[in-house]
Order: sequence, then structure tokens, then C-alpha cells
Amino acid sequence: MQASQTMEKQGWTLADIFALAGLMALGTRLVQGWVFWGGASRRMFYSFKMVHGHLSAVKLNPDVGGYVANKLVHAMPGSLFPGLIDSIIMSGGFLHFMVWFWTLAELVVGVGLIVGIATRFMAFASVGLNVSLMLIFGWMGSTCVDEWTMASAGFAMGTLLMLTGGGSWS
Repeated sequence: MQASQTMEKQGWTLADIFALAGLMALGTRLVQGWVFWGGASRRMFYSFKMVHGHLSAVKLNPDVGGYVANKLVHAMPGSLFPGLIDSIIMSGGFLHFMVWFWTLAELVVGVGLIVGIATRFMAFASVGLNVSLMLIFGWMGSTCVDEWTMASAGFAMGTLLMLTGGGSWS
């Protein structure tokens, strides 16, 4: 009660506090957005190769060694759901659909966070993406430091953005 009376005397409203929180989280929002944008854009827009007479993105083509889904094979030993990952890997069409689905989800979340569109919803989606990465890659000690570190940092950033929102800076 005392704190709210002090805020009223100083002219601070709850809306002002959330606007300030949005400003304080602006850097986090831009970094988290850039991480997702970077992940999706590396798969979609860089590294093309001629495959069966077409120019194809290497990381999104199952006929090329750099196919992003190849990482799932390395993730299985530490995953909480190795049987599920195995069945997804064995169903080629569904695996390819999931690769595109997650790539497009990363692209939308990344752009949404950078621009500040529906910040809390995009932050919620980023938390979901990061929890998925944690479940897929699990913890395999020093062999998965990159995936685990990125996912846990992304989880923290997404949670912060869900709480603060974008404020007037979105």
C-alpha cells in the first residue's frame, strides 16, 4: 500500500512502469529476435547448391549432406524422447514438414520480436521453441553445450519478454 501511494505522489502509474519495463527489455527483445531470425535465415537464404537441376537451400534439402535434420541423429542419445525422435527421423515426409514448420516459426517469431508485433505472444512462442530444443537435445554434457546454452538463454529471454511486453517501444 505504501509503495502505491509513493508512486502516485511521484506521478507514476502502472502503465508508466510497464512502459519503462518495455524500454528496459528492448535490447533483450532485439537480441532474441535476431537469434531466431538468424537461425531461420541461415537455413532459407544462405548456402545454395544445385541439386537435381535446381538451386536449393542446402540446410533445407534432405538430399544434401548439410540438411538441418541430420542434427537430430546426434541429439537422440541425450533427448528425453529418443523413440519419438527416431520415429520422426524415419518418416521422411513428416520430418521434412517439421523442418520447414520450425524454420518458418523461427522466422515469424524473430521478425515479430524485432519489429515488436504481439510481443508477449511472440515471447510465449519463443519460450515454446526453446523448451522444444531443450527436450530434443536434452543434456549430453559437453557435447551439447551450444544447443543447451542457446535454449536456456532463449528461455530466460522469452520469459522476461512475456512478463514485460514491448511497451510503447513496439
